[in-house]
Amino acid sequence: KEGDQIELRVTPTKDAYISVFNILADETVLILVPNRFRQSNFVAANSTFVFPDENDRSRGISLEAFVGKGRTETKEMFHILALKEPMAFDTATFSEGVFGLYKGSSGLVSDLVKQTVHIPLSHRAEAFLHYRIEK
Repeated sequence: KEGDQIELRVTPTKDAYISVFNILADETVLILVPNRFRQSNFVAANSTFVFPDENDRSRGISLEAFVGKGRTETKEMFHILALKEPMAFDTATFSEGVFGLYKGSSGLVSDLVKQTVHIPLSHRAEAFLHYRIEK
C-alpha cells in the first residue's frame, strides 16, 4: 500500500558484493546500493544485509512505497545482484534512488543487462522481487 515502509534482507551463503536496483514500471532502473552513503557493499557469507539499515535510516534514507501521480497502482521490482568481485556501475547511466534524487532520467533494464551480461554465471547470483503498490 502506498506509504508503507519497505525493508530488504539478503543473507548470502558465500561472501558477496550486493547491489540493489529498483526497476520501475516503465523499466527505468534506479541504483539503491551501493550509493554515496553506503559505498561498501561487501557482505560476508551467512551475514544478513539489510536495506535500509539503522545507519541509512539515521541519514533519512527509507524505502517508501509510492504509486506516482495520477495512478491508482503500479508494479515494480527489486533486482538484487550478488557478485564475487566488486563492480562499479556507471553512475552517469543510473540515477541513485535515495533521497528522491530521481528526476525522470535514468538507465533502462537493457542498460543494466549490457553492464552485467559479461559476468560469468559462476560469479553472480541474482533475484528479482516483484511487488505491486496500490493507493
